[in-house]
Amino acid sequence: MIKIFKTLLFITGVLLLTSCDQILEPVKLSQSSKKIELGVEAQETFEIKIKTLTLPIAKKLQSYPYKRRIMVSGKGSIANVYDEESFLKANLPPASIGKKYLIGIGDELSFVQFIDPESQMMEQAAELKNLTNKDFLVTSTGRVGSDGSILLLGLGRIKALDRSLNEIRQEARNILIRNGFTPNFQLEITAFKSRKAYIFTPNKSSVIPITSRPTSLRELVAVGNYSVDPTIINRVLLKRGTNTYNLSNAELFDKKRSDIYIYDKDQIEVEAFKYKPGQVYALSAGVAAAIIPIRPEIRETLADAMFSPGGPLSNILAKRSGVYLLRGSKPVTAYHLDAQDVSRIFVASEMELRPDDIIFVAQRPIISFSRLLSEITPLRILLRDIQEDNIP
Repeated sequence: MIKIFKTLLFITGVLLLTSCDQILEPVKLSQSSKKIELGVEAQETFEIKIKTLTLPIAKKLQSYPYKRRIMVSGKGSIANVYDEESFLKANLPPASIGKKYLIGIGDELSFVQFIDPESQMMEQAAELKNLTNKDFLVTSTGRVGSDGSILLLGLGRIKALDRSLNEIRQEARNILIRNGFTPNFQLEITAFKSRKAYIFTPNKSSVIPITSRPTSLRELVAVGNYSVDPTIINRVLLKRGTNTYNLSNAELFDKKRSDIYIYDKDQIEVEAFKYKPGQVYALSAGVAAAIIPIRPEIRETLADAMFSPGGPLSNILAKRSGVYLLRGSKPVTAYHLDAQDVSRIFVASEMELRPDDIIFVAQRPIISFSRLLSEITPLRILLRDIQEDNIP
């Protein structure tokens, strides 16, 4: 009976010993087959291309797109997080030029006429010659009424609604000539009150009068006095009639883009959205795993992650010559850095991280062997006791 029991203990010990490699085997990057196993046999495998991380490669990778996501307030969670590229896809209004201003109800006009005494009848000239120069000026102001007309001294009532200033000037000239006066006059719009645009920014809302000088969307937003924050992305919405157009703040101020002019009743909204913080995954020596947050406005590098508190290299089991940065999926590219040479930290400081990168640091072989011995020691004691028939 005792022999049977010893045999069973020996078989159990052998099974434990043969399975030690699976128990102790750390997460690894298989360079020979260039594939990484993610779990049991049924799990998917990914092809990996291994490249040495050099300074030129690190600088080249800086130009690769940074996948950023934007958080939009509202109910739910993931439903309100959007890729920046699709969310800020520009939808521009048709090309336009500054429209000619047409006078509307509420606008105010000023009319100034100079009366030349030499052009009047002789009996009137004698009296006018005793007057000063300012008495030769006839000034009148008026406002366009609800019927669309304006009353000005020296001209009478003139239809002004939806007419340009030049058209009214031409009519004033004809009236003066018809009345026997030299058409020496000045006619200007002194108050623009009929046509307006509306702008809403995160800080305030304003009513913007439309004037005879065309105003661009770029100019209007620039004086909107909204805060500039590198952690926030701004989007400009232009609502015109039944159409809505949008473009990002960067596109709006692109010097190569032609001006977009503001029209009557336009509504402009400047929206502000926060970036969703990104993250990278760090696996160190098969015993430490962490999520390291990264921010698009800072652009953390591989060096930032490696030497952060609790980072991959803070693990005493880490193999400094076996640092890998995994990026992509089909295939995965593993950029290898031998950080045992401290001068190569310059390379790590040039390697910008991207969301969902994986930082993998291999385990030092001596540590693996030591861990294996620590697991085998109890088994050796068990086998010794079996041999010495020291089983209680």
